[in-house]
Amino acid sequence: MSRRFLIHLTPDLHAADGIAARWRRLDADGVTQSGLPAGVGNADDVSVLVGGEWALLLKAPSLPGSRSQREQAVAFAVEDQLAAPVESLQIALGEDRGGRAERLAVIDRALLQRLLRRLADAGIEPDRLLPDSALLDSAAGAACLLFDGDRALLRTADGSALVGDLSELAHWLPLLVSRSALSGGLDAYGGNGAWPGGLDQPQGLRLQAVDDVLAWLGSRLEVASAPNLLQGEFRPRHRREGQMKVWRWAAVLLLAAGISGMLHALLDYRALSQRVDEQQAAMETEYRRLVPDATRVFDPVNQLRSRLSGSSGSTSDGLDLIARVAPTFAAANVLPLFAMDYRDGTLEVTLRAGSVSALDDIRQRIGALPGLSAELTSVTPGQGATEGRLRIVRRAGAAS
Repeated sequence: MSRRFLIHLTPDLHAADGIAARWRRLDADGVTQSGLPAGVGNADDVSVLVGGEWALLLKAPSLPGSRSQREQAVAFAVEDQLAAPVESLQIALGEDRGGRAERLAVIDRALLQRLLRRLADAGIEPDRLLPDSALLDSAAGAACLLFDGDRALLRTADGSALVGDLSELAHWLPLLVSRSALSGGLDAYGGNGAWPGGLDQPQGLRLQAVDDVLAWLGSRLEVASAPNLLQGEFRPRHRREGQMKVWRWAAVLLLAAGISGMLHALLDYRALSQRVDEQQAAMETEYRRLVPDATRVFDPVNQLRSRLSGSSGSTSDGLDLIARVAPTFAAANVLPLFAMDYRDGTLEVTLRAGSVSALDDIRQRIGALPGLSAELTSVTPGQGATEGRLRIVRRAGAAS
């Protein structure tokens, strides 16, 4: 079962630190108690309400950009509405933009730090800290009034709030009526459902009894779009740690992906290196076969090229002829050759291909080379391949 607590901090001139506190459990039947709860520990949710006397509710034009960009820019959007420097204030942005306006809550930073210290001394770290006056949303066009003992909290239809004692309420009501701020009616909650004596009842008054003010406020936590004052540097530590944990996991996954990529690259490099070594060994073997008197083989390709350029006579002609037709065999994917014989300007090659037509295609390709002609002298069909003997000669008058 989840454990949810609601704590209410209000001004109290008789308290040593000027703060009165009361609390209740929201997830179980109970009563509102004075002071701060003991043993909150790892509660699932701790919401703290602070007296509207300490917080100012404002609206600002809707701001563009991301949430973090709006949080940084909102102070400059309302600077002309504040009596204190913005550096000394905590300005919180509401979750619900409403499409046309930003809902804001403003509190003195030093006071906010003092309230948080009071909670920290009791081992409490809240998940959210809201002005109690911000929970007094009412029907569209109507004002909302809450009686909380000797306190009166009034929220007008435009979203502004007035918080004071009952004697101050006697001055507010006539002023609000004169400005048509109560033309949409007034929903009042609290006490035994009776209107305080000595106060004139405004037109459109709808009065409802509230047995427990803190329970009533708790029931509005999820429906009212109240700005959470714990933003920026005041964001709860466990939330910051949760975000850091997400970033740590992201870094670990990114590192793992990088290591995996490096391993794949290393494996590919090793496979390619092994293939190059195998090809180098095959070329060396072929070079020794073609040049039996070779004593040292360090670069088969260049060594064979050097021998081709430095040889003379029929050997040079044969190697030159092989060099000319070799790319055609490689392109036709018929290597390795089974036999090769060069005599008197004629090169005879025995090779295998997939079919007779494939052998004939090779013959035509070689015959298309300048100065060469080719013919199939024999064809022997076999299982899965056809063996053919190809005779290649230089055409009469062709340059060698």
